[in-house]
Formats: sequence, C-alpha cells, structure tokens
Amino acid sequence: MWRGKSLAATALTFAVLGSIGGACSLWPSLDDKLRRDFELMVLGRDSKATEAVGRADCICFNQTNHQLAYRSEFLSESKRLGDVFTQSLEGCGIENSCCGAGSHFSGAIGLVKSGKIRCIEIDGFDFYLKLNRPFCAKPERLVVSSKISVPGERPLGRQWVARAGRTSFEVWEKTGE
Repeated sequence: MWRGKSLAATALTFAVLGSIGGACSLWPSLDDKLRRDFELMVLGRDSKATEAVGRADCICFNQTNHQLAYRSEFLSESKRLGDVFTQSLEGCGIENSCCGAGSHFSGAIGLVKSGKIRCIEIDGFDFYLKLNRPFCAKPERLVVSSKISVPGERPLGRQWVARAGRTSFEVWEKTGE
C-alpha cells in the first residue's frame, strides 16, 4: 500500500512540474515582445509606451546575417554614436547574447540600455531596412510600418527568402526633426 501511494505521489509531482514547465514556455520571449511592440507602433502607439522598445536607450537593426556580421555592424554603429555600447558588445553583450552561432535567423536586433547591449536573433517575424543599411536609433526616432513581403524575394544581406503570410515590418530612423 505504501509503495502505491509513493508511486502516485511521484506521478503527481511530475505532472505538476510538467505543467509548470509548460506554463514557463508560455512566457513571452524578447522576440515576441518586439513583435508586439512593432505591431503597436504600426497602429500609432508611441514607442515610449511599448514594453521592450520603450525601455531601451536605443535599438539597433542589422543588415547582414552572414557569420555574425551583425556584431561588426552594431560595433560600427556604437562607434558612430560615441562608443555608447562598444565595451558591452566586445564582451559579447548581456548574458553573451551577442556571440551566438546562428546565421539563418530573420535578423538581429540590439536593445541598448545604460551602455549595455542585448542582442536578439529574431525568428518570429521579418524586418526590412528601408534605407538598406544597419542603424541604431532612439526609440522616439524609430519608425515602423507593416511590410507586405514578396514571396521568393531575398532581402539584401539575408540568406533567407521572403515567405507569404509571414509578419513583416519595415524599419527606419526619422531624419531631420
């Protein structure tokens, strides 16, 4: 009898832990938060009122996914801005997020706060650079619009081709205001 209760208790414990683990996977990733932020910005929400973009000092977008080229693109942008996150990027960013090994993701976005950068390799949506160059912008200067991708099109700097029905955004920095 004791053995049966022990097995039942063990099974219940694993069931509870399994449901907690499943719930944890439902928590939104930074990829998901950025997608929601961009969707809200497309609808006219001020960037400062968004969850991920609004908390950053600046946000960076890559162009070339080839062999972590986004690190060198982000480094060039940091230097252009006065080395605001160079040291963090050279140290692989927050939690080594800027030294990943992927290259077939949709693009990389860097969120910079207090001189530290977190790189996010985007998988849940596509983004296109309106001016065909990597850039970093303050959230209030970031412009986001919906983009209807052309299936089969290969965006400049990417290894992937556009797919119909995939959420896509076009991003750029406001100029001259």
